[in-house]
Amino acid sequence: MKKRVFSFLLAVVIMIGLIGCGSSDGSADSTQSGTSGTASDTQSPQAQEKTIVADAASDYVIIRGMDASEMEIAAAKRLRTAITDLTGVELPFTDDWVPDTSVLEKPAFEIVVGQTNRVQSTKAIAEDLRERDFGIYFENDRVTVVGGCTEATLRGVDYFIENHIDAESKTISFADGFSYIGLYDYAFGDVKVEGVALQDYTIVVPQGSSLIERSAADALNDYFMSSGSFTLDVVDDTTEQGAHEILIGATSRPQSVKFDGLTYADFEYLLDEEDGHIVMRGNGYMLGGAVGTFTSLITPEENGAPVDADIPSDDIVGTFVFPEKATSGILLIGDGMGYNSINAALYAGLEGFVARDFPYQGESITYSANSSITDSAAGGTALSSGYKTNNGYVGMTPDEQIMPNVREVAADAGAFTAVITTDAITGATPGAFTAHVISREETTLIEKQQLELEDISYMEGSVDDKLVDHSRKALRILTDDEANGFFIMIEEGYIDKNAHDNDRAGVVETVTRFNDLIAYCSQFVFIYPETALVITADHETGGITERDDGKGYRFTTGDHTGVNVPISAIGPGTEFFGGDPVENVEVAKFFARIWGEENLGG
Repeated sequence: MKKRVFSFLLAVVIMIGLIGCGSSDGSADSTQSGTSGTASDTQSPQAQEKTIVADAASDYVIIRGMDASEMEIAAAKRLRTAITDLTGVELPFTDDWVPDTSVLEKPAFEIVVGQTNRVQSTKAIAEDLRERDFGIYFENDRVTVVGGCTEATLRGVDYFIENHIDAESKTISFADGFSYIGLYDYAFGDVKVEGVALQDYTIVVPQGSSLIERSAADALNDYFMSSGSFTLDVVDDTTEQGAHEILIGATSRPQSVKFDGLTYADFEYLLDEEDGHIVMRGNGYMLGGAVGTFTSLITPEENGAPVDADIPSDDIVGTFVFPEKATSGILLIGDGMGYNSINAALYAGLEGFVARDFPYQGESITYSANSSITDSAAGGTALSSGYKTNNGYVGMTPDEQIMPNVREVAADAGAFTAVITTDAITGATPGAFTAHVISREETTLIEKQQLELEDISYMEGSVDDKLVDHSRKALRILTDDEANGFFIMIEEGYIDKNAHDNDRAGVVETVTRFNDLIAYCSQFVFIYPETALVITADHETGGITERDDGKGYRFTTGDHTGVNVPISAIGPGTEFFGGDPVENVEVAKFFARIWGEENLGG
């Protein structure tokens, strides 16, 4: 079973001096330059060894970024705990704020974790590291552990604990000038498309591109980042035409225009190549069918193997077929989002709610164990554990017994897992996937349990306007091919909060933000087609009703209601939701079956 605390309990596999950094075979290279090849620490020939922790004492302090994420803070705390446990020395812990930035280049007794304002940290990000690489440096009496992304920093922390804390002598030592770079084993090596290096292409979207077209471009670039640590430039079609372009959607390029007016049946798309231009077309979210087929053609069978992909040039429409069985799952929860929450946003100008176009549409029945109207705690627990419980209970049965949740089931099976929310991370819905308490008000206990988790890869709360950005980051982490699939729950928590306040504009804004996330995930699942995507709500809030004159929508309450809420789904096995209303507990049970658990919940 693979276990990680906010990504940093990932096992470090050492083979002939190589560090495992998320590759399929558990290996990566270490080198001063950051290119694959040698596997050695680097330092000057006459480097002096300095012991920074010994004799149960140290002058050092652990530094993290002032704006560090919850994951990076937890990583720095884990390093501190490991040092205490293995050497008996408890180091002070603080952030990177200084009143005078001129002191940053001077010697300092610091262990710096993550991306901070310290010079070596910023230099490593700029010069040494790709997104998933990490570096460990010792310079000016300062130890720096930093990665190109949060996940990579966490791997660096693991490496530090495994290789630089001598538990027997209870010491930590470094040589002057020491550096170690752990290189991630990316899938991409020499990738060509029609004989041209993939990096020589530019992504082109239409001027005034649709949400789906922009999401397709983002998902494609995220795939390039995950697979090869690069992205392509994205321009609109008002720019001068280049020699090699990936045309996403209805661009004005002649290679794309020739397909205007083409009709598509369900699950159909077009992927075509002409004159060095890759054309991707499709109705609505089915644009992802072209994107996903393209990525399948350029993905090597073994990491680093050369690829020269041939793209069809016969103007034939293709049909995208998802696998029969899912290996991963994405659950998107719009807290408080009922049918009329969406309708109100559409009335106010939202161009379309992406999930309503998905092939499988259903309803969720939301009552709790002790009320016809659930709260978010009981609703979240039903969606996470497959068990109806009392309002206010988080991850507990009505008789106050701990009930495993689907995220824990996935993690126990070796999957990477994540929880993201615009609410506080200790809120009722994220709490239902990460904690077990008898009252949602016990936020201190929820936080304690979350910080003690050993089976979660990414967890972030209060992301607000950065919901899509944080979700993209998490999904790049979760698609590490070492894992046995992944499970992620992402919540838009402010539909509920705005509806409680009868804030119509706020509901529209947050439904729109949720729709942006759905659009991105709709394209992601075509690139990773063994992923089941389900969108639903825990309950409806506000009793939103169409006005009698048909001119808009109004609130009828400031509380939750007991009406059924929508379920939309796409991906392997999700036809399960395309029919009669189902109890909300069936969502958790559906995801649990991905990892072989047939008896989750009550």
